[in-house]
Amino acid sequence: MNMRVDFKRFDGLLDTTILSRSSVSAAGTGGSASLLRNLARLGIGKITLADFDSVETHNIATQGYELAQVGKNKARAVADDIAAINPQTEVLAHECPIEELTEAERQAFTSSDILLGVTDSIQANGLVNQWAIEAGKDALFGGCYAGCIGTEITGTFPDVIAEGRGCHRCFTDPRFRAAAEGEQAPPFFQRHVLVAEMLNVQLGYLIVSLLHLRAGSDLPITRLARRFLQQPLLMTRIDPDFYAAPGEMFSDLAEGYGALVSRHWHRDVPADFICPDCGTPGV
Repeated sequence: MNMRVDFKRFDGLLDTTILSRSSVSAAGTGGSASLLRNLARLGIGKITLADFDSVETHNIATQGYELAQVGKNKARAVADDIAAINPQTEVLAHECPIEELTEAERQAFTSSDILLGVTDSIQANGLVNQWAIEAGKDALFGGCYAGCIGTEITGTFPDVIAEGRGCHRCFTDPRFRAAAEGEQAPPFFQRHVLVAEMLNVQLGYLIVSLLHLRAGSDLPITRLARRFLQQPLLMTRIDPDFYAAPGEMFSDLAEGYGALVSRHWHRDVPADFICPDCGTPGV
């Protein structure tokens, strides 16, 4: 039976024509697995994936895979799921790190409307950032803080860079500096699937909002992207004590707003800083 996904309940909320003509590329398909599947459920026209890792038993509890997928390359596993969810979504899986993409594969990867850096690798996310700047594309980066105390989303956008408000590297440069000085990330982070799913919902909303905004839609969904473009760093507090000390990001919130609160934030870099990726000076 040749069935298609029915999108009629999107009416007034999302423009299915915009989504079907849109494309997304993702470096990393671990914690983002359900996000990528849901992009297919939303009718995104093309999704390109890159991940060298294979599904392990602990990923069932942390990344939303199934036991039947253990041993399978993560990008291939997600691609197969997408094909089963919505055959109208074109999906391409690269079973390797993005650093190993050929020049032709890289050009195809960066031809998408939105690039995603959703890996635990600072270097891989940094490469996505550089590619987005070179190609003049929108990019989103998402991660969870150690201990599942919160989530973070940063963005790189040509118009935001042109206005002097920076890129992903500007917001996260201390991590790049620490890595350059030899600091080693732990082999794994303690986490669970709930924090990954929370981040995925946030990223999914931003992706869809950006696609509508860039396509000139006047639907209410565009408001989210308009706000994010003003300050493209979004932190969400899960632990009520996260950044709650005097002078910190959530310190002025009333007691009743202890958890599950999101805030946009500005760049916080030294005055002599010049971003090596986008050239934005410090503030």
